[in-house]
Amino acid sequence: MDSGDLFFDLKEVKDPREELVRARVIARAYRRMEAVAINVGDLDLSQGIEFLRESAAQGIPLISANLMNPATKGLLFPAFVIEQVGKVKVAFFGLTNPQLPPVVEKAVEGAVLVKEPIQAAKDAVAKLQGKADVVVLLSDLGLAKDLELLKVVSGIHLVLGGHEGQYLGTPREEGKGFVFQSYKRGMCLGRLSLTVEEPGVPFQDGGRYRRIKEQISALELRLRTLQEQRLRQQTQGTERLIQQFLQEKAELEGELKQAGGPVSSGNRFLWMLQSVDPELPEDQEVRKWIQEAGIEKD
Repeated sequence: MDSGDLFFDLKEVKDPREELVRARVIARAYRRMEAVAINVGDLDLSQGIEFLRESAAQGIPLISANLMNPATKGLLFPAFVIEQVGKVKVAFFGLTNPQLPPVVEKAVEGAVLVKEPIQAAKDAVAKLQGKADVVVLLSDLGLAKDLELLKVVSGIHLVLGGHEGQYLGTPREEGKGFVFQSYKRGMCLGRLSLTVEEPGVPFQDGGRYRRIKEQISALELRLRTLQEQRLRQQTQGTERLIQQFLQEKAELEGELKQAGGPVSSGNRFLWMLQSVDPELPEDQEVRKWIQEAGIEKD
């Protein structure tokens, strides 16, 4: 799945025709990966709506719960998809960022209306009541707005976010949900492993205890290095850093005590960011498509 802004990048000025060729290769690759859901981000509209309609007709699972036809007020794409995983039904719904850049506004030429995200989220969650055990939001709103949305919209378990592309090694908790981001430009793959024992019940962070212990160990290593430096030559800067790290360690030890130990029951998740290293083996079929399209330099 993808949270949006998949096909186009406005940070680099390119020939629109070349951009479409590149976007079509990306779409083919996601279809080959059997993607379950792709949220429509605001940048995905930068070549207008026709490319997206064409992609959806070819089997790309585009979703958005707030991207509407201004004439009919109907949704341009499905609001959500529901996947059966074993005995568990997982719903994915999408939200498009309503603050369209000027170049995107010009590209869509009044052909789209972006509904206010909070109300759109409430509507989507209401429709999913009784239909899904786990509700996942694919969001192009950005971290701050995702956290704000979780405060006022109940029923969302997990948010796979994007837009600004932050590196979130530690998920952010708000209300009864968690927000994740997996960095930008395809440099990392976010992997979310879920254990569902009580369908519909909020999740716990199964990796929190281990993560805090690792952070404490890293701080202890840095403290030992600084304390050795202090024995050789004491400076105000070294002493400040030691005190700062001691305070951070104390705070982490408080969090560790609060965590109480590894989570071993109930609904829980493990979140991991996997670096997409250039040395990883490539799909040779996709590599052939890239070469044939002449976009090797990307």
